[in-house]
Amino acid sequence: MHHDRHYYPVTTDPGIQAQVKQWLRRQSKATLGEQIHAALTAFLTSLEDAELPTVFVQGLTGYQEPGLTNEQLAEQLGRHPFETDMMHTDVICQWIKWIQQHPQDPFAQLLAAFTQASPISQSALQTYQAFLTTHQLAAIAQARHLKMSTVREHLLEVAMWSPDFPYEMVLDHELTQQLTNIFAAQPDVANWSFQDAQAALPTLDFFEFRLFQIMRCQHVRR
Repeated sequence: MHHDRHYYPVTTDPGIQAQVKQWLRRQSKATLGEQIHAALTAFLTSLEDAELPTVFVQGLTGYQEPGLTNEQLAEQLGRHPFETDMMHTDVICQWIKWIQQHPQDPFAQLLAAFTQASPISQSALQTYQAFLTTHQLAAIAQARHLKMSTVREHLLEVAMWSPDFPYEMVLDHELTQQLTNIFAAQPDVANWSFQDAQAALPTLDFFEFRLFQIMRCQHVRR
């Protein structure tokens, strides 16, 4: 109804829709449902993080199923919307890796049309190159006509995939030491809470917290 204020827009790229429809037309309708159910069940049960299957499934869009927004999912899980956004990116990356490792997966042929050589988007790379030159996020946002939140998301995207990301350009030594002390008794980076960090550092920005978390993850992998 026009008076219902609880509607929200759902956007899906028309080009992606067209490619998915073409892929569907080439599949055997008699067995596709069972194959997809089995493939998704195998992937979702392989995930170690108990929240990621929820993030994956609740974000799916289909017939009369719009999927949850990041804000709705964050409220459901008791997390910050930016966290659920990054969790969604994480689980999609894991799904792509899973499909690549299982060439018989029904989505393997569809995936080939969407994969690119680098996991980092071209827009994020452009933001990162500008950051290395200017060191000024506000100037980059203005020059590239982007929201500040988008510039920060781009840098987090690059940091996740680049072991040589210059964290010290954003996180000064004092802040890094303060965050290290806060989480000294919590070795599991995945369980760190922004709320806990902000309680100790009221001026802490979520971007700084997430970047520090990524930095520690990179150190654990080495």
